Amino acid sequence: MRSLYILWLLTFMLGCQSRQETRTTRPYPTKETVRDQEFSPGIPGPIPLNHSEAGLPFGESEIRTIGRMMLSEPATYRSPQADNIVSLTKPGPIMEKDVAEALEKAAASLAPEYGILLVTAYRSMADQETLIRQNCENPPGFKSCQPKLTYQDTCLPASNLRNTCPHTSGRAVDVFGLKKVDGEWQQCITQSQCLMSLFGVETSAADCAQDPCQAVLITAMKRQGFCLSNTQPWHFENPQISRNCYF
Repeated sequence: MRSLYILWLLTFMLGCQSRQETRTTRPYPTKETVRDQEFSPGIPGPIPLNHSEAGLPFGESEIRTIGRMMLSEPATYRSPQADNIVSLTKPGPIMEKDVAEALEKAAASLAPEYGILLVTAYRSMADQETLIRQNCENPPGFKSCQPKLTYQDTCLPASNLRNTCPHTSGRAVDVFGLKKVDGEWQQCITQSQCLMSLFGVETSAADCAQDPCQAVLITAMKRQGFCLSNTQPWHFENPQISRNCYF
């Protein structure tokens, strides 16, 4: 019986080691690589809007917040409105009023051929729990996600408080740059392209952040007080909530 227990224990430990090695090989860019890495030709130019890219995102790596925000009630939130802000759902995603105003100003500052695809903003606690169960080994209520293989870390609200995660706070938005090609909006980058590193393909968030089309949006957003996640070049916060969000 003792020998069987030892054999089981060794098998378990080897399995854990293999799983950890798989996780640690997933390359995520640092602040410096996002800034300095040359754009990779692996990211194509603008592509037609793909409705399958909408809905819940892959996840979010902003798991360490810098403090708790004072929040308004979601009933007071609104969706930004502009001719060059596109949402795939009607009504569009909602957010704190001042965040919506800042997003509208960013859109107004863009050249006529550029726009913004708004995918996600405020996320209810129920939606956040759905994302946690999709992405994490640990269920809601734990302190850490322990992401499943090929999934990103996801923010678990501390003490079930919505002001401890970016999207549940109503102060984070997931947006993609758009560019008009032959009179039609086309998306600069997609989540699936930027996260191919999860599946062993050497395409990283740094490549997407330096895509010329997405870079136009990033510049406009930062000028309006948004910071950018260094692992998700579509995730912006205003003001900064996450430690890995940079101006």
